Amino acid sequence: LVALTRVAMAATSDELGDVLPLLPKAIAIGAISAVAYGVVPLAFGTLTRRRGYAIGAWAAFYIIFGSLAAGAAFLSKMPALAALDLGTSIETLSNAMFDIEPVMPGEVELQMPPVWAACAALAAYVGLAFGLMYYRVRRAEHVGMGSG
Repeated sequence: LVALTRVAMAATSDELGDVLPLLPKAIAIGAISAVAYGVVPLAFGTLTRRRGYAIGAWAAFYIIFGSLAAGAAFLSKMPALAALDLGTSIETLSNAMFDIEPVMPGEVELQMPPVWAACAALAAYVGLAFGLMYYRVRRAEHVGMGSG
């Protein structure tokens, strides 16, 4: 939406030429984020019949596991570990797409994971989520068949 606004507000054709490449990048990172933030929680939903348990598992994964991964990456000085945090991976990928240098105010220098690690983590999370959903659906389609 912000990229569309920037394109719409371009005053000259030169300015339009400068901001037009932002549009496909914004669409791409939006699509990647939508898939990651949609499919991974959906996979947690296939693990249980109770919605509250699925929401709790997703929240624990996203908040607790993500924070532990980011903390471990910081303490061990291994930024690639931070890619295990879903939000950090998406942020790293969007920073790379828009050529943004990550900055953090204060004395602590922020170390983002390499782009390859972020892409690998996102691909693994989405692949595992689709695999889990496929397995659960295939297993569920045979439940109750042939039992009488």
